[in-house]
Amino acid sequence: MTTRADTVVDLIDFTPREAPAVCVVGSLNADLIAYESAAAIPGAYNVGDRFELGAGGKGLNVAMSIAATGLPSYLVGRVGNDMFGHFILRALTSGRV
Repeated sequence: MTTRADTVVDLIDFTPREAPAVCVVGSLNADLIAYESAAAIPGAYNVGDRFELGAGGKGLNVAMSIAATGLPSYLVGRVGNDMFGHFILRALTSGRV
């Protein structure tokens, strides 16, 4: 009979060839982040001095984290055929998802 403790040990002892693949079903999105060096003033137009584009979404973050451990990672989701979708696909490719 296999116990839960045996299963945990078996998962820890996997070699890369035996490692299970993980498939994540979840969201993908482009994070648009604006920064400003001064404190924001409520009700005023606050002008940022730096802008950043990042790949995000719960599903993407989980799939990228799994891939970073060396396990094969797959993500089921949907992206648009636009600059943001292309950016997300490039991020997933570079993260080995």
